[in-house]
Amino acid sequence: MKPNAENTRVCSTSRAVDQVSIGNSITSLRFLSSTDWREFVEKHSAVEQTLRGDPAGVYAGMDFATRDRYRHSVEQIARHSGTTEYEVARKVVSLAAAQAHGRRRHVRLRAVHT
Repeated sequence: MKPNAENTRVCSTSRAVDQVSIGNSITSLRFLSSTDWREFVEKHSAVEQTLRGDPAGVYAGMDFATRDRYRHSVEQIARHSGTTEYEVARKVVSLAAAQAHGRRRHVRLRAVHT
């Protein structure tokens, strides 16, 4: 049984679509592997941007691992309090700003659990 022209066209079109999809997938994987995820997360995270408003100015100077620990603490507080991470971060910075001076003005005292 010989395939008719319509079947051949459909099969060719399907193969072309598959090849384009595979090519797009490979391009996406290359992009994902070349992306600096630390930079991406910190640039686009509302929590990160909020915590950088640390009244004591300490947070922004910390290394990535420490800032990441703070963000995870905010995440845990949000999960257990029923509020958003952004709301928790805003409250942490607000509480720190309300302190008179010194160490207490740093968000660390309110964000990181031990």
